[in-house]
Amino acid sequence: MESKDLILTIIYMNTKRGRHLNEKGIAEIAETFGVKLEPNAIRDLIEIGLLNEKYELTPEGEELAKRAVERIEREIKKGPLGALKWLTLRMKFVPEGVKPEWLYSED
Repeated sequence: MESKDLILTIIYMNTKRGRHLNEKGIAEIAETFGVKLEPNAIRDLIEIGLLNEKYELTPEGEELAKRAVERIEREIKKGPLGALKWLTLRMKFVPEGVKPEWLYSED
């Protein structure tokens, strides 16, 4: 999975859960997938208009994120025990124990 897709998917799935992650939270979740984000990865998504300055998806970013999630889900569910694997992966994207310092704050 491309880091852009991973970032957009993390933000999209956590937003649907009512969480507004900051850069640290996005990076921490990405690391659970074995991906260390490049220093400017999120800034690049802001510059091309997929995220705003508050790390929220723009309409274009949301559309790309939806497609990425659907693509990932389709691929995972193809194999044996696909539904269980998807549930496990989804829990990895939206972990239960989100630390307060991972959440966006305007302070």
